[in-house]
Amino acid sequence: LLVDSLIIQYDTKSKSEKTAMAAEIVHKVKASHGRFLTKDSGIWIEVSDDVARDKVSHMFRHQRQKAANFQGPLSQLEKYDCKTVVRRESP
Repeated sequence: LLVDSLIIQYDTKSKSEKTAMAAEIVHKVKASHGRFLTKDSGIWIEVSDDVARDKVSHMFRHQRQKAANFQGPLSQLEKYDCKTVVRRESP
């Protein structure tokens, strides 16, 4: 996950820098033909950039908390499954 590779960098940033970093990740995902989706009444719909940025920020916070609470070997730390899905489409 892109979030996993950037978590240490993210934790050292100010609030405004974290917001900009999350927005940049949304931009990179969309530039590579990815979309941020959520299920609404059984139908997958694309979310706004603001919602996608909030979800990316939430993933950073969750990964930090999960790592802090993990008691086993780091190799067994599972990835976070976000309810908002990133989907890539063929160009």
